[in-house]
Amino acid sequence: MPQYFTLNAIKLMIVPNKSKKAKRPLWMKILVGVGRIYLLVVISGFFVAPIIMKNVMQGIVVEALDRTIALEKAAFDPFHPIG
Repeated sequence: MPQYFTLNAIKLMIVPNKSKKAKRPLWMKILVGVGRIYLLVVISGFFVAPIIMKNVMQGIVVEALDRTIALEKAAFDPFHPIG
């Protein structure tokens, strides 16, 4: 049964939510979580890591060589680990 409230001459009707949303099973929650972590690693590996590598490597090489350098490109592939 809906309840009615009056607030500053506005009639509000509060209707209980009868739609019951099905809960996801635990295996699906785990799968979605793993998928999100995988996507985060891929995005950060291809887009964020090269930017950080370029800035850090440029600073280290400038200190080591005591010269100014221009590093054009830095690339990192998270699917091919070193070693």
